[in-house]
This record gives sequence, C-alpha cells and structure tokens, in this order.
Amino acid sequence: MKKMLLLVLIPVIYFGFNNSLIFENPVMIFDSPRKYIDLSDFQMGVSLDQNLFSIKDIITMAEGSEVVLDKSKLELMKDGFKLSPVVSMDEYAGLGFGSFKLGMVTNLKSNISMKLPYEMMEVLFGNVETTDTKESTFNIFNGGIVAKAGLNLGFGIGKNIKIGIAGGLYVPILWFDESSKAHFLYRSDEDTATVEMKIDGDVRLLSALSSLQNLENLDANKLISSGGYYISLGASAKFGNLKITGGINDISIQPAKLSYEGYSKVSFEASLVNLELNQSNPTMEIPEDLTNLPSPEKVLIPMKLFAAANYKLSLLNLGVHFKSTTDFEDKEFGGYIDLANILWIDMTNMGPAWKKTLGLNLDLRILRLSASIGAIDYAGLFNFDTSKMTGITISAGFGMGF
Repeated sequence: MKKMLLLVLIPVIYFGFNNSLIFENPVMIFDSPRKYIDLSDFQMGVSLDQNLFSIKDIITMAEGSEVVLDKSKLELMKDGFKLSPVVSMDEYAGLGFGSFKLGMVTNLKSNISMKLPYEMMEVLFGNVETTDTKESTFNIFNGGIVAKAGLNLGFGIGKNIKIGIAGGLYVPILWFDESSKAHFLYRSDEDTATVEMKIDGDVRLLSALSSLQNLENLDANKLISSGGYYISLGASAKFGNLKITGGINDISIQPAKLSYEGYSKVSFEASLVNLELNQSNPTMEIPEDLTNLPSPEKVLIPMKLFAAANYKLSLLNLGVHFKSTTDFEDKEFGGYIDLANILWIDMTNMGPAWKKTLGLNLDLRILRLSASIGAIDYAGLFNFDTSKMTGITISAGFGMGF
C-alpha cells in the first residue's frame, strides 16, 4: 500500500515538452503521465506587453511617488508605443487507449493590441526641433477575441512517432480590420511661429454580435452559424534523448462570416500660432451597438507555425522553441532549461523585447499544478534592471486524471 501511495504522490519525471510554453500544438496531448483519462487539462495565461512604464515605475507609483516621463522613455519605444493585453484559456478533456487519444478542446483568446507611431511619441516627449516635420500612417488596433471548440485526435506510429490533429469551429467575437489606418502629422514653421499636430482616422471592427454590451439576449445558434471551421496539425518524434515536434495551427477550412460592423473616429488637432493655442478634444470611442452588414464578411484567423526540440540530460531537460504566423510578421523563438520537469526557466525573443519566465510544474500521476511569472524586457537578454522591464506575464494550469 505504501508503495502504491508513493507512486501516486511522487512527481513523475517523464521525457516531455513544457506544456506552458507550447500548449497549442495538438500533439501535446501525449505529453502527460495521465495515459487513460484526462478529466480536465486546463491552462490560462495573462500578459501585459507595453513599453512606457517600467516595473520600477509601477512600484514607485504604487508607493505614492511621482514618475517623471521624459525623453529617456524613447529608448524603450524604438518601434513606437505598444499596449497589448493578452488573455488565453485552453481546456482539454479526453480518453486514451494505448497509442490512441481522443478528446474535446476549447480555447478563448483575446489579443487586442494598440500601437502609436514612434514619430508621435517623439513629439509627445519633446524630441523635436522648431523646424521638424514628422508624419506617419499606422494601424491603431490589431487582433481580436476568438473562441474555438472542437475535437483533438492523436495516434502513435510505432513507439517514437506521434501525430495530433485538432479541428472544429472558431468564432471571432470581435475582430479589428487590418486595413483601418490612422494618420499622424506634426509640422512647425519658425518663420510663421506656427506649430501644428493632428491625428485622424477611422477604426473599423467586425463582430458576430450585434451589441458589445447587451449579451443577455445572445442567440447561440446565430453565433455558431457565423463561425468558420479550422484544423490544426502536429507531430513529434523521439530519437534517443532528443525529442522534436512541429505543427501548423488554425488552417481555415471555411472562413468565419461576421454580420456586424462598427466604426470609431479617432481625431485630435492642436495648433500654436503666435503663442495662441487652439485644440480639439481627443475622440476615441468603441461603439456599443453595431450595424448589420448587407452581406456577411469573411474573416480568417492567422495561421501559426510551431517547432520545438527537447534534449534530456540526466535530471535536466534542455529545449528550444519557435512560433510564427505563416507570413513571419509576428514570430518568437526561445530556449528553456528545466530540472526534472519541475522548475524551469525560459528566455523568449519577441522581436524588440525578451520575455523572461520562471515556472514551477508539479506533475503527479493524477494531478498537475503549474504556475509561472515573467517579465517582458525591451533592454536585451542580459538586462536585470527593473527600470527597463515594462511588461509582465503570468500563467497557471492544472490537470486531473490517470
């Protein structure tokens, strides 16, 4: 009896990938010591990526002190100002029979991001001369809120090769049109003692809902009929102590068709002529009620590529991973090391920033508990100065079964 109890309670050291980092690959259903029943395998992540206030600034403001915003902040905004809160939730429940697995998967992800051009930030922080002219056309909002639900099928080929296939329905609850552009202009003329700044544009959003406020009368059938169908593919192979995996997510078999649209006018104008200031109040409002389109508009969610490798070295696991949209405009890569699949550290490059994460993963035969916390750092891989770290990322998960 004591031996059986120890087998239940002692963490299982198995040769697997870190689910917290590459949970979206459908072949990851095999990376669990729960071989027969997954009652629930849940993962949730929250992150805030912004490059204006540092972690040190936030602590200072929380203590009641003032934070000075000056030209030094431009060092963190080489690609402009970014504000990107991301929330994701993944749930899997399924059965396993030897090398065969079948389960249900659901996912909800919100990845709306706002960007302002570097030229505008230069003006706001006073990094301009009296004769400067700065101009930029940019997309204020990107991304949206997408819900997915479907089936996940996995099967093995021999002992070392695994295939995973997931597919089902996806519904963009809210989606910003990438063609929506805004224009920023700053110009000054020393001879006429004139300084002018303006920003204007239309932000267009699409939705499967007629209202973003009144959700009590939600028509589930109409919501489902707006959805599209996707399929995701993944595979892994083991070569001794080396394990590799790859896949492609969110291949749209049939695009979603959204029936409602909304517009928000973005505008601000200010001028200084002979020391006389004239300005209009900034406007930026997201409409609560949306307009019915004459005909539904197709929306494709971005396809993503995944690749990872893991090498087992005694009690240590060394890994690298890569994720990108198929056009390679939004990509990240990183490496991690974990001790017995319990304590791990990951460094992921996200273009101009590094995401540095520390995690704890307690994976028992019947229960998994995991948590991680990290910082998003625009000052480089080897920076440990909190005055240059601006974002934070948190994740937690659990699994139950046997």
